[in-house]
Order: sequence, then C-alpha cells, then structure tokens
Amino acid sequence: NEEALKEDRLSFRLGRMARLIQSKHHDRWHVHKVLGVYVLVHFLYRCCRLVVKGEGLRGNEWLSVSPHILLNLSSFLFALPKRRNPLAPMIWPAYRAHNLIFTLRNVSGALLSPKGFARRAAFVCTFMALADVATSYFDRQASNTTTRGMPYFRGKSPPRRLQSFYMQCQFHATIFAATDPTLSFLSVMPIQVASFAMTLARKQKISSFQWHLIYAACLWSLYFFALCRPATLPFVAAGFLAGLAKEVRHHLKLNKYLLWLLTIALHEAAVTFLPPLRGPTRRIANLALTLAAIRSFLRLGAVFFFFEGTTTAKKEDPDYIDGHDLDDRDDDDDHPIAVGRDKK
Repeated sequence: NEEALKEDRLSFRLGRMARLIQSKHHDRWHVHKVLGVYVLVHFLYRCCRLVVKGEGLRGNEWLSVSPHILLNLSSFLFALPKRRNPLAPMIWPAYRAHNLIFTLRNVSGALLSPKGFARRAAFVCTFMALADVATSYFDRQASNTTTRGMPYFRGKSPPRRLQSFYMQCQFHATIFAATDPTLSFLSVMPIQVASFAMTLARKQKISSFQWHLIYAACLWSLYFFALCRPATLPFVAAGFLAGLAKEVRHHLKLNKYLLWLLTIALHEAAVTFLPPLRGPTRRIANLALTLAAIRSFLRLGAVFFFFEGTTTAKKEDPDYIDGHDLDDRDDDDDHPIAVGRDKK
C-alpha cells in the first residue's frame, strides 16, 4: 500500500529527529534545547525585520539578545573530547571556548556600542587576548587555527579561496563588533549555526561538505543584510579597512594587536575627517558593495559546486571512519543535540 509506505517513511524521519533531540544525561530540563530554538527563531525575526523594514538592532535590547550568551554558557554542561576530531567538523573544548568569547564579543558590541578610539581599541584587544588565553590553555600544541584546521570535504586539503573567505569574515566580524551594532549581532549567527551544524555532522545528518556549505552561506548572508540598509561612511570605512587589515596580516604577518590599533585609528580618522556619504557617493558605495557580494558569491559557488567535489552520501563520505557511524558506541545514550556544543 503506497499510503502505508509513505506513513512508514514519515515515522522513520520523525524517529530520526526524535533521536536528534533526545536527552538522558546532561540536559535533563532541556534548557540548552529551548535556548537553541529561541536563538534560531530570534535570528529569523531579526533578519526578516532588517530585510522588510530596514530596522537594525537598538542598543537597549538586553532581554532579547542575552539568551544568545546563555546558550553558549549552557553548552559547558556537556562533556567533550580533549582533542579535535581530524576527520569531521565536530566540537572540541578550544572551539567551544572560542565560540563563547566571540559570541560575547559581538553581542557585547551590539549592546554596548563602544565609541571613540580608546574604548574600541580596548574592546577589540580585550577579546583578542581572551581568545589567545583560551588557545594557550586548551590547544598548547595545536598547529592549526580553528577554521584552517577544520576538516574539509572529500579528504581534500583546505581550498585557499574558502580559507581566504573565512579569514575575511573573521576580520569583518571583529571590526563590526566595535563599529556597527546590527552587523555585530548578525555576525553571531554564523558562529552559533556552525555549532549546531557540527552536532548534525557528529550524528551523520550532514557531511563535512554540507557543514562548510551551511557555514559559508551564513557568513555570506551578511553581505545581503548589509545591502538592506543605505551605505554609511562608518560602515564603508569599516568594511574597507577590515579587508585591508586581512591582507596585511596574511602577507606581512604584522602583529595582530598593532594591526588592530592601526585599523581602529584609521577608522576613527576616516569617520572624523571624511564627508558623509550622500547622493552619488552613496550610490557608488552601494554599487561597490553589490559587486563585492556578487564576486564573493561566485567564488564560493566555484569552490562548492565546480572544483571541490559533490555532496557524497554521508555513509560513503571519507570524512567518516571506514563508513561507520562515529556514534555507534553510544548513540542511544548520547547527549542532547541542540544549537551549541556537544560531545564527540
């Protein structure tokens, strides 16, 4: 019976989703899952509000934004392996600590909106120092950074275009945290969605290819959201200087603390001495941003769909050991999966 077969398939899919959110150990009251659902809905609300009305984040929205930090804090309920998994994108302690620091940085930037060179420089350098402390504590012998060491799809070495794009977005997230409340908050979305996607990868719901696709799409979406607002001088200056800082850091290896002090100083000078964008200059800025978004989109498309493999079935993905489920040992007694971090 065809209808019975459809019902059986639906029951199977619902059963798989039930296993995705089951809990027997560390999230007995489902706090982490509830916060995860709230975060996803809140991101959707903010994105729709920006696209439809062009309205960004106001500085006094502590109540609606603070659950994003609570989500990261609740992730520390879960046990994690001490080392990162070299075969698939999965959460490990250093990654979890970095995500908490970067989430706190961008949420704080969105709510506090630091003004002036001294406050912005102190803000950026403080969170960089915290990230360095976390790296030193958790990954004393690590040779790869968080994104550069992330397992890539189909057993290939990390594509340079994708690495460059991730690095560029990190610089933009940093400068927006100090200069643009709305984009600072939206920069949290790739951080937290990537963690959720890692739990899906650990459960073999998605492959490494699909994890990178989800993460890159969330990062690229900031281009689209930036186009939903008229271009302003502080935003254009921040975007340009972040790109310049990325190139200087990548090619000249300039000390990152000195680099960011210079970048913030140049941003303050640009905002102070250059005229605001009006009329033709604003249209030119919007056109430049549009072209940059299109160029980035095409480059990512080339990486994912033309040069770097296809979405191989998860059980056949070489990112998984001999095709076996990495969770075969304890799948029935696993920790809950929600937006955030989880154990191996």
